[in-house]
Amino acid sequence: MAKTVRTSGDYTIKAGDGYNSGSGTNTINLDSLNVSITGNLEVGGTSSTISTTNTVIEDNIIELQTGISASTNDSGIIIERGSTGNNACIIWDESADTFKLGTTTATGADKSGGITVTAGALEVAALTATTGTFTGAVTLSGGVTTGALTTNEIASNGSNADINITPQGTGKVVINNLSIDGELGNITSDSSNMDITVTPHGTGDFRVDGHIGLKVQAGDAAADGDHAHVYAKDDTGSAEVYVRDEAGNVTKLSPHNRQGNWEYFSRNVITGKVVRIDMEKMVRKLEELTGERFIENA
Repeated sequence: MAKTVRTSGDYTIKAGDGYNSGSGTNTINLDSLNVSITGNLEVGGTSSTISTTNTVIEDNIIELQTGISASTNDSGIIIERGSTGNNACIIWDESADTFKLGTTTATGADKSGGITVTAGALEVAALTATTGTFTGAVTLSGGVTTGALTTNEIASNGSNADINITPQGTGKVVINNLSIDGELGNITSDSSNMDITVTPHGTGDFRVDGHIGLKVQAGDAAADGDHAHVYAKDDTGSAEVYVRDEAGNVTKLSPHNRQGNWEYFSRNVITGKVVRIDMEKMVRKLEELTGERFIENA
């Protein structure tokens, strides 16, 4: 049978000396399947222990340290883990003005001073941050989208893995100062017959402070509008330097043949003529005819 106890004023149930500033010794037990409180519930004292299996809270904002005038202590949530390991925690570090997520040996009873937190792992689907500082290696299995990236080293994490930098649309990869280190120092294209174009800015020049080695090609350069080509080609077992103009005319620049003599070679695509002249032999003959000396041995 339901019963209602009604009073005209406040109603106090007190066991023994009551709370008595925390020195009381008596307990009031409510034994029921459900306890329903229609109004507000205010709990004082030094602790509140909830030992339910499932705790459901309708409030969408939980406030900690309510009423504090100035905080000098860390605050947050500590999750007991028993013998599994140190407790898990999400802590606001008051001394550093930052959140820390990880594990700690502290419990909910640690109220004063700072709480020592060992940084733990965090797995999220997406992360948005204004800035970031990483003291160790960062492993990313997907793409990285950023407005700016500042680092001293970008390295692949797989055996013989490539590092690809792909601009969006007509964008470019802009490098202010480039140094290629390593045993090979190769720059190669990875698409069939794809050009590698180096374009100086404005009236700037393309400069090479060192020797240029040209690998022997299988044949003459292919036609390319508004372009002339300089390349190396085999000539009777010797790598020689050739130039091909836009019209397709080919001239040998390196001036020596297999015998070591000075030689002039040219192939004209308009006339169809191929000229190979032993210039040293021709000058010697000219010297015989004129009696003058044109070749001076150093």
